[in-house]
Amino acid sequence: MRSVFKVIIGILAVSLISGCAFFSLRPGWKLAERSQKKKPTWVTKEKKADDKFLYFSGMRTNALRLEDGESDAVKNAARKIVEYFGQEGVILYEQKRTEIETQLLDQVKFKGAAAVRAAKLQEMYYEKWQSTAKDKVQFSYDVYVLIRYPIEELEKEKAAQRKKAIELTKGALVLSQNAERDLAQGRVRESISQYAKALDFLSRVNILVEISPEVNNEMLKAEIRGNLEGIISKIKTEGKGSGQETIVKGPLQEPLTLKVSYEEKEKSLPVRGLPVSFEFVEGEGSLKTLARTDNNGVANCRVWRVDSSLKPNVVEGGIDVRKLLGKEKDEEIDETLLKLASLKERYTFNSYLPREKKVFFVKVIEKNLGEKATPSLVQGEIEKWLIDDDYQLQKKGEITDGQAREIFKGNKTLIQNLGRELGFDVLVIGQARTEFVGSTIPMQGKEMEFAPCCRASVSIQIIEVQSGRIIASVSEGRMKEFGRTKEEAGEKALKKAGEKISQSLLNQLDSLF
Repeated sequence: MRSVFKVIIGILAVSLISGCAFFSLRPGWKLAERSQKKKPTWVTKEKKADDKFLYFSGMRTNALRLEDGESDAVKNAARKIVEYFGQEGVILYEQKRTEIETQLLDQVKFKGAAAVRAAKLQEMYYEKWQSTAKDKVQFSYDVYVLIRYPIEELEKEKAAQRKKAIELTKGALVLSQNAERDLAQGRVRESISQYAKALDFLSRVNILVEISPEVNNEMLKAEIRGNLEGIISKIKTEGKGSGQETIVKGPLQEPLTLKVSYEEKEKSLPVRGLPVSFEFVEGEGSLKTLARTDNNGVANCRVWRVDSSLKPNVVEGGIDVRKLLGKEKDEEIDETLLKLASLKERYTFNSYLPREKKVFFVKVIEKNLGEKATPSLVQGEIEKWLIDDDYQLQKKGEITDGQAREIFKGNKTLIQNLGRELGFDVLVIGQARTEFVGSTIPMQGKEMEFAPCCRASVSIQIIEVQSGRIIASVSEGRMKEFGRTKEEAGEKALKKAGEKISQSLLNQLDSLF
C-alpha cells in the first residue's frame, strides 16, 4: 500500500513539473495548447548570466489574446532590465509579428539617460487555456519570454550614465553658485529660480557621484535645500484690500494687493517679478487671477465683478510656485520649494444685493367703506412681503396723511426732506379703499339674500427719494370678498388686495433693484 502511494505521488510530481497534470492547475480551466512540448526551465527559474549575456524573463498570465500576452510579457522583462539599472522606465516598442520568435525591436524611454538598445528576444513560450464552462467557450493565454542583454552593453550604459550624472551635478553646482551671487545682490526671485534649476538637475541623478573630494550630488542637494529653506524663512507677505463693500455684479473699488519682501538684518528688500495667483475660495466673481510683483514687491489684483451675495466673500492670494518654476504639477517640484506656496493672504469683503443697500418706507392712506382704517391692512401686507424678500424697511417715524396728499401732488422737495429726516431711500406710497357691492344675488328671477360683499381698490407708487421721481406704479381694483358684516367683508377685501398688490410690487422692485 505504501509503495502504491509513493507511485501516485511520483506521478503527480512529474505531472506538475511538466505542466501536464491529471488535475488542472486552474479550477474551471483545462490546458488546450502549448508552444512547446515541455515548459522551459527559465519559466520557473531565472536563467543565470554567462560570460557575455544577462538574461531576463518576463511573463503575462490570463491574457485574452496571444498578442496582448506577448506584448505585456516583453514589457515585463524589459522593465526588469531597467530596474537592474536602478531606474524606472516606460517601455515603448514595436514588434515584428513575422520575427516574434527570433527578434524583438525595443525602444525604451524612461527618466534616466540609459536605453535598452541591445535587448533581444531569445525565446518565447505560451500556454493556451480553455474554460470548461458549458455555456460558452473562452480562452486565455499565459505567455513567457526570455530576453538576453549583453554585459558589454550594460557596462557602456553604466559609463554613459555616470558621465551624464557628473555633468548634471557639475551643472547644479554652477547654478547654486549663481544663486548665491544673486541673493547677495538682492535678486531674491532669481536666486530661488537658480536653486530650483539646480535641484531639477540633481533630481535626474540616480547614482552617487563625486565631482571633487568635498562634493557629491547628495551633499550638494542637501546644501541647496538648506539654502532655500533659509531664504523662504525670511520671505514675508502682507495683504491689503480687505473690508471693502460692493453690490452684486459690481466691482471692488480698490485692488487687492499682496506685498512680498525679504527680511534680513533689519533690512526689508522687495521681491520683484514673483508670480502671484488670486482666487475666490468663498463666493464667486471675476478677477485678475495672475499678477507679478512690481519693483516695490507688490502684486495687484482687480476684482472686476462679484457674483455672490456673501458676508464675507473670501479671496486668497499667494506665490504661484508652478508659474515661478514653469511646472505643471506639484509632484514635479521639490518639497522645499513647495513651502513657498504656503505663504498666502486672505482677503474678505462683503457684497450686497442692490435692495440690501436701499432703505424703504411704506405709507398707505386706507379707508374701509369711507372710514379711515388704522392700522392700514394693505400697508401691513406690503411691509411683510418686503421684509420677507430681504428689503430693508424703515419703520421709525411717520408720514402724515396730509404730507402723503402733498406727495401725490408731486411735491419733490417734501419727499427729499422726509427721506433725509426719516432715513429712507425709496418711498412706497399709495391709497386703498373699499366699496360695498351688495348682499343679494339674482337667482331664478329673484334677489336672494347673501353675505355682504365689498370690493377693494389699491393704487401704489414707488418713488426714488434722491430725484423725487416715480420709478414704478401698480394698482389693483378687482378684489371682492364676503363677510358676516360689510365691515368684515371690506377688511377681507383689503387684506386680499394687499397680498395681490404686494406680489405685483415685488415683481416691479426685482427688475429695479
